[in-house]
Amino acid sequence: MKLHIFVATTQGLVAIQNITAIDDADISSIVSINGTSTTASISNAYHNFVKNGAGIIQQDFGACSYRINISQRIDQGNSWQLAFYLAHAAHKREILGNGQVNPGDQVICATGEVNTTSRDIHRVEDVNLKQSLANKQIQQWRKMDVKTSFLVPKQNAQEINKQLTITTDLIINLAQALSFLPADILTGKLTLPHKKSVIQRPINSEQQSQNLQPNGIELVNNKAQKVKLTLRRFFISLLVFIVLILSINTLFFTESGPSTQVSKNTNKKIPAQQTWKIILLTKPHHQISKQLQPAYSMIEKTISEQLIAENFEVADKTLLMGANKITEQALIELNKNKVNLAIRFNLDVNQLNDEPRATWRYQLSAYLVDLDSKKQVETHNEYGEFSNDFINCDRQCQSQWFADNGRKLAQDMGAILVIKLKNLPRRYQFELKFQHFLADELRLIHEQLKQLNGFISVHLLQDFGVKKELLHQINSRKYGYVSFIPLDELEMELHKSFAVLGIEVNKVESNVKTLAFIRKHTPYYFYYLFAGVLIFLLLGLVYLAKCKRQHTIALTRLASGQHAQGWLDYYDKISPLLCFRQSQWQAQKITYINQVQLSKELSDKALHYADLGDYNKIHSTIENALKLNADNSDAKNLIGQSASFIKGKKQFLSGKLMVNTQPEQAIKLLIEAKNLNLNLTENVNKPLVAASFRLVLMAFKNKEYYKAYSLIDKYIHHPFSIRVDKNNLEKLIELRNKIEQYIQPIKGAVVGQGALANCYIFTATTLEVGRNVNNKANSFAIGYKQISRVGNQCRFSREKNKFYLEDQGSTNGSFFNNTQLMTQHKVNINEDSQLTLGGGSTLDNIPICQLELKVLSKNSSALMMQLKRSVVQLVDLDKVAWTSMATDLISRWILLGKEVSLSIHNDRIELGHDQDQVDIVAYLVYQNGFYIRPEKSIDGDTTDNSKVLMINQQVVYDKMPINENAIISIAGLDFSFYPPDL
Repeated sequence: MKLHIFVATTQGLVAIQNITAIDDADISSIVSINGTSTTASISNAYHNFVKNGAGIIQQDFGACSYRINISQRIDQGNSWQLAFYLAHAAHKREILGNGQVNPGDQVICATGEVNTTSRDIHRVEDVNLKQSLANKQIQQWRKMDVKTSFLVPKQNAQEINKQLTITTDLIINLAQALSFLPADILTGKLTLPHKKSVIQRPINSEQQSQNLQPNGIELVNNKAQKVKLTLRRFFISLLVFIVLILSINTLFFTESGPSTQVSKNTNKKIPAQQTWKIILLTKPHHQISKQLQPAYSMIEKTISEQLIAENFEVADKTLLMGANKITEQALIELNKNKVNLAIRFNLDVNQLNDEPRATWRYQLSAYLVDLDSKKQVETHNEYGEFSNDFINCDRQCQSQWFADNGRKLAQDMGAILVIKLKNLPRRYQFELKFQHFLADELRLIHEQLKQLNGFISVHLLQDFGVKKELLHQINSRKYGYVSFIPLDELEMELHKSFAVLGIEVNKVESNVKTLAFIRKHTPYYFYYLFAGVLIFLLLGLVYLAKCKRQHTIALTRLASGQHAQGWLDYYDKISPLLCFRQSQWQAQKITYINQVQLSKELSDKALHYADLGDYNKIHSTIENALKLNADNSDAKNLIGQSASFIKGKKQFLSGKLMVNTQPEQAIKLLIEAKNLNLNLTENVNKPLVAASFRLVLMAFKNKEYYKAYSLIDKYIHHPFSIRVDKNNLEKLIELRNKIEQYIQPIKGAVVGQGALANCYIFTATTLEVGRNVNNKANSFAIGYKQISRVGNQCRFSREKNKFYLEDQGSTNGSFFNNTQLMTQHKVNINEDSQLTLGGGSTLDNIPICQLELKVLSKNSSALMMQLKRSVVQLVDLDKVAWTSMATDLISRWILLGKEVSLSIHNDRIELGHDQDQVDIVAYLVYQNGFYIRPEKSIDGDTTDNSKVLMINQQVVYDKMPINENAIISIAGLDFSFYPPDL
């Protein structure tokens, strides 16, 4: 089985033949006609409909560009978008047909514009016309057992032609449109067939639109379904929650061992004894005199060398990053580099006398600062007196003398500092980690650390890992701690502190310099679990009570409205738990089952009355059925149809009486009766045929031949409208042949009037042009003085649908496509050519008499000639001898072979078909006289006269002769023909 997609257009159904994925970002998507290189004007719009950003095809179906082939041109509008989208969906699933429908296939005809953002279907124009044009083809498909759907935007519901027998489906969005695709290709879903109604009646579009609206019962059922689903989700969530809590409880409450268990560590614990890393500091550089600066440098170097010799680490003073004094930030920077001791020294030099050999007193002082505790731990002073006469000694010499003396004192100072450093008490530096403690517990631990034999260092106080544990906020903290006792002793002291504070520690992890304590989980899990389960159970009970109350109210409301079927459906959908049902509901269920059955029997009886034509009993029977079950869909359909049945019966009886006296009115009444009551179809057809024949005969008798023509052609081309059989069709054809004797078509050359004014059509095989006219049947004149007389200028001729041109010895010559013609020498006229008459001998030396020659398409054997207006604007018209210029410039001369097409372009009638024009409407035919025929037969029930071809206000269904008095109308433009005055 194949799915064929058709676009419903104002020109008929257009098949989507195939789709090819190009998937090349450099190539735009195109729409081609019948697989050829000819592209439709909507190609650019289709490309935008495909690409990401503006369109949705690439997003939904993958490729970035496509080629889609269609059977006919679609040149404007966006109503093709719905059908194209469905075609892509069918192509994606490899079931798209080529438009050649076979028995057993499925057809979707669609029209609608797609909102690519919301995916809603927007209204389109001319839905009535599109339905009418598609009706005949859809009826043929139905006879072939082809499932057909006609999709229309719901916004066009009021414009649907309800007199047609085709079923129209109203669409809101793409999701609803996709549901019409075959069920086995839908993703994970099957489209179940609707339950067949007992009443087999065609549903018009208005009824379908009403059926789309959910009634109160459906809303109640939907609400019950949602309640049931929500309740199921609630119990599943509760079960998952209980299992999760029990799993957590099992995980954290099955650990054994003492509350302050110390983890076993097989590694030998090495005491983290702290070594001194020292930095030497002095007063700021700018406060030292230039003479003593070498002395300070020498002192610092001497002390550093002695400390290093005793295995003490001495840091580079540049760690202070240029700072000249110890600040809080400087201490932090030092601690980051593990500098823990600073030696501040100062040198004072004073001159004791003013004698030539001066004596100088030196004082070198130093004190030690513990950077962790920020306390002074030791001090020491060195003194000395030195003399020098400074004879022949400059400033550099003096500075060197001060430096040498400072070195002597520094040697003594360094030796003493080494001894003092070695006598400082032993210290241990650790990282203490406390994990998963409550905030109050961490504050208590902090206070306990202050009471132990040690202190918290400046730079390692840190909080991290703050998180929620049930209703408690827990976090972790890391300390940098300096202890005066070893690791094992510190660990024991901390356990004692935990015991005093009542804190249980579950795990202890330690290494050389780290001691980590992990808090045992809070003992609140069981209570939280119990409280949580209790709250959920209470909420569940409240929810169940609310649901029970809602179900009771819903069932009571349905019972009060006699919605027996709705009550039963709702009862079956509610939760099967016993707490949702009451004892009296079971008895009510049995009662409603009996009522539904009895109501169905009454509706079947009412349908039987309708088939018998006993319309008086239908109404009372339906009322009784609805009293028993207000949800009886068969009865509700019949109650709306009963009035139509009765009215249709009345129209049938009235129309039957008017068959002989007022056949036209009788036809209207009989068709209306058939549409109102399909049971009357067989009874209506016989008087309908009789009235139709009577109307044709009356038109013939009253000499309304064109009306008779129109009626006969309508019945011949659309026999289903009155169900004309073969014998009656033969009678109609015979009658049509008789009418041809009374309408004589106009023959020979003609002149157009109205919309074809100044249009001259010639039917001879030769046509001459000159300054005057000898015979208006085969020649025409252009009043330009430079042109020779007729017979001496040019001659056009037609041979086997080809047109030729020859010069007849003109005075100023004839120039065909800028080449002068030789006398009596024929040249073939191309599709678009130019003929210049009168040469170039005007005052301005510009050839102003230029005829544009155009062969009117390959299929239309006609040659049209028209003067070129643009060149006239270039000359001074007052100096040109051309009295008939105004008339000649607006004239068109056509040499006609068999026929020429008529089309509408820019609100005017154009002769001949051009690719830039709209589609052809009709053909003007010459067969021993002028005839006109439509390009294609229109629907017999059309009411839009602006879209059809008419003669004397009668619709033209087939070829009709044109006489001198005939007024032809195309899209509101009237014209006629008359023979020229010979």
